Amino acid sequence: MGYNSKMTTRESGYLRVTPKKAKGKKYKSWQWCTHHHHDLGHKRVDLELGSTIWNMRTRTYVALGELKSKTLVERYARWHFNHFPELKAYTGDHGQDGAAWWISFPAQNQDSGKVKLRFRSGTSWLDFREKWLRDWFREIESIATDLWNHLDRDPIVELARLQWQEQQANDVVARQESENLPALRKLKRDGDISKRDFEADERRFLLAVDNFQNIANASARAWDEHLAKVVSALPRTRRTELKPRIIAMADRHYNDAATQNRWHADQWSDNTLTWRVS
Repeated sequence: MGYNSKMTTRESGYLRVTPKKAKGKKYKSWQWCTHHHHDLGHKRVDLELGSTIWNMRTRTYVALGELKSKTLVERYARWHFNHFPELKAYTGDHGQDGAAWWISFPAQNQDSGKVKLRFRSGTSWLDFREKWLRDWFREIESIATDLWNHLDRDPIVELARLQWQEQQANDVVARQESENLPALRKLKRDGDISKRDFEADERRFLLAVDNFQNIANASARAWDEHLAKVVSALPRTRRTELKPRIIAMADRHYNDAATQNRWHADQWSDNTLTWRVS
């Protein structure tokens, strides 16, 4: 997802903060606003993101494809420039002579990186060498980078990973019970192993079975808890609609060979599974 060139197209949608009131308490909420085409023309659609955009709801909307990470981060940066009418988002128009800004993102193969704001003064009076501007832009870059990294944590992929982890643990249990333990007992029957060595190896295999059963059970519980957390983060009016989509998308990630290979490389080393449930 490298995006280190100037934005030449502008996707629809913008961020805004609106005042809300519930149970006598006032608060502010972020909204993502856009226009969708339908039979009767264009209809504005508002996605309620909540009091912050660093939350599970926003990450789930991104995972479902209802929001795009780059567009959201770019609009978040743009929101800070609302009081600078002279500073326009760069459109790719070579006739755009005034001050302009654009944004670049870390390349896809980078585990981490910074979101960068780019500027040009053009024919405007703005001087981006001034310290207060540089400090302000660095602050926006830092916050935008945190948002970018936050949105990269896909909650639906995590559901799939927990399902894969449970299956990996169950596969180990099945191999121990169907292959390793019967083979060990055959060695004892054939007299190829001492009673003492047999008992030591049997304890080791049974301990491994118990440990991997615990991993499978913990992964299954974490899957249920994580799904509940993802669904409960959504607006009540959309939970019934989106839950089947979330589960179906998690299944697609789970069945993707390239994704499974990545998990295997990350979590298996020297026949040891490094597991996690959060």
